[in-house]
Amino acid sequence: MRNVWNLDISTADTLVCLVPKANSCLTEEIEFLQECLSAQYRQRVSALYLEQVVATLQKAIPDDATRMKEHFRLFSEKYLPPFA
Repeated sequence: MRNVWNLDISTADTLVCLVPKANSCLTEEIEFLQECLSAQYRQRVSALYLEQVVATLQKAIPDDATRMKEHFRLFSEKYLPPFA
């Protein structure tokens, strides 16, 4: 809620929560948050799953960017569940 509180009504600011999909507690909390928000804020708050963001980024890495590919491989190995 602290992050929602910082959204200024007079701007087009948005809040994106980046959460691991495997953590169902966070997913439930974000769904609950959506229910609590007024209509003017509800459309400005969203959630993205870390696993999906990382997969999308990995697909966008050029073939010749081997260091970046290795970085994301190691990141995934360390922070994402094996099924991600």
